[in-house]
Amino acid sequence: MKLVEHVDGDTSKFRIDGKVETIRYLLIDTPETRHPELGEQPLGKEASEFTRKMLENTHWITLEYDVEKRDKYNRVLAYVYADGKSVQEELLKRGLARVGYVYESRRHLEVFREAEDIAQEKKIGIWQCPGYATDEGYNPEKWCKGKGSGSLRHPNKLLG
Repeated sequence: MKLVEHVDGDTSKFRIDGKVETIRYLLIDTPETRHPELGEQPLGKEASEFTRKMLENTHWITLEYDVEKRDKYNRVLAYVYADGKSVQEELLKRGLARVGYVYESRRHLEVFREAEDIAQEKKIGIWQCPGYATDEGYNPEKWCKGKGSGSLRHPNKLLG
């Protein structure tokens, strides 16, 4: 399997058995970078860049599947690993994603919630502005004013 195109923080394209597939990362949601209706949301670029670096600076990428195989857009649903590290868990620990889109696939839900809790307790990334990350996604109206669209409380710890 080979990375073909990095799309954003929670979506990538890989060549799998000779076919290019769009992979949507299970159980997480990152802020948007180029959504047709929502546009770019605060910390979307940072989440996207973190994912890109993880995937490009690795020796091997593996996918793990769960109950659901594809979403309503026909994207493959998977847990993504770079050199054995969960991309989803790393995004959550750094406050660059929230646990979301929880349906039937739940294999790593507990571990992901624990990673999300760590970022929430530290008030880093998406958790630094109360009300920005919600159960439904992200509310740019609640982004902390004066912090710019993508500043992070602890940038070296998050993206370094």
